[in-house]
Amino acid sequence: METHIDRIGRSVITIAEIRAGIKGREEEQAFEQFLSAIPHYDVTRTIAEKSGDWVRQFGRSHGVEIPDALIAATAATHNLELKTLNTKHYPMIKDLAQAYQKS
Repeated sequence: METHIDRIGRSVITIAEIRAGIKGREEEQAFEQFLSAIPHYDVTRTIAEKSGDWVRQFGRSHGVEIPDALIAATAATHNLELKTLNTKHYPMIKDLAQAYQKS
């Protein structure tokens, strides 16, 4: 799979979600090295407000919860393209495509 390190970013939410799935010390070290190479986006009040609005709007109808809404609001606020395998949790992002096709 081709990667574009200069076109990706991270937030505290994505760090928590990925760390939750890490298996073993070697994988953890690789993840920490990867993190050091990409930009970090803080969760600001603007992002928190947009996130809360989206949970209120889409929470019941689409199962949108705060972590996914924070990720979406971070991408929207910084004009970034969101990539995910879980497109159903992001109804607020128009034309959202899967990050890649699972094989």
